[in-house]
Amino acid sequence: MSIETFRFWVALPEHFYMPKFAGSMLRGGFGHALRYLVCMTQQQRCCECALRKSCPYTHVFEVQAQQNQVNQVLPSPYIIQPGSVLKQNQRKNYFFDFTLIGAQALRQLPVILFAWRQAFKRGFGRERTPFVLIKVVHVDSNKTVFTEKEPVLEAYSPSENFLDDKPSGEVEIKFLSPLRLQQKKKLVGRNEFNLSILFNAMVRRNRAVSKQLLGVDSDFVDLGNLNHSSLTLLSLGWQDWSRYSKRQQQKMDLGGLIGRVQFHASVLTNVQWQHLLMAQKINVGKHTVFGMGKIEVNTFD
Repeated sequence: MSIETFRFWVALPEHFYMPKFAGSMLRGGFGHALRYLVCMTQQQRCCECALRKSCPYTHVFEVQAQQNQVNQVLPSPYIIQPGSVLKQNQRKNYFFDFTLIGAQALRQLPVILFAWRQAFKRGFGRERTPFVLIKVVHVDSNKTVFTEKEPVLEAYSPSENFLDDKPSGEVEIKFLSPLRLQQKKKLVGRNEFNLSILFNAMVRRNRAVSKQLLGVDSDFVDLGNLNHSSLTLLSLGWQDWSRYSKRQQQKMDLGGLIGRVQFHASVLTNVQWQHLLMAQKINVGKHTVFGMGKIEVNTFD
């Protein structure tokens, strides 16, 4: 499948505080830089632009306009996954992962890299603090594909199929960033959480991504009620965070579930296991573009 992840390494000024959930901040800077770099018409509304069908900005950042379906929520072809601040060689470095989904988005990679380069130079936060790009690494091959000194995209080997056979033992899912699920228009907390809600959310997102971005159409099958008897909530809890939306001009509460759950693989079909592995690549739940709903799947006997 055409799903590739690239790790960006940047150097931060000592005084700059990187928020824990930096996906929203990074996304805003990236979107502004991409539009500034590629927009030819300066049209205020992309959905009214004559070039929206061929524009890199609408192919990547504002897919609603590219499809001319402003009332239908379409999956974004990218995910910004915030990372960590590390001290390396007496420098304050930061990394984050940027996942592109689908051949159409991956064709825009050279433009995307230059947009990020401009975003780092323009700066982030209220004081527009600039970052220094160190390198961009293709995660699966561990190959450096772009640096500030040599800003030319290097070739990389596409990722191999990430799907695998279902295990026979225990499965652990770690929720590494807030998982925001809804059931009957209500947020799902620890007390309401179960495998059926989680896997139905996975299937809905996986199907939308497969059909709209990967060109693979499959029938949606409601998974119904999975057997929850082996489900153990190891450390599942709620973590609050919020962001300010300039577009909506209001504070948005975006808390979600964090922690670990465990269950036996026998409760899953092979199809459900494949959905779980795909969700590990593209996240699950709401606001995945900011890096929310990031999961890690581990298996053991």
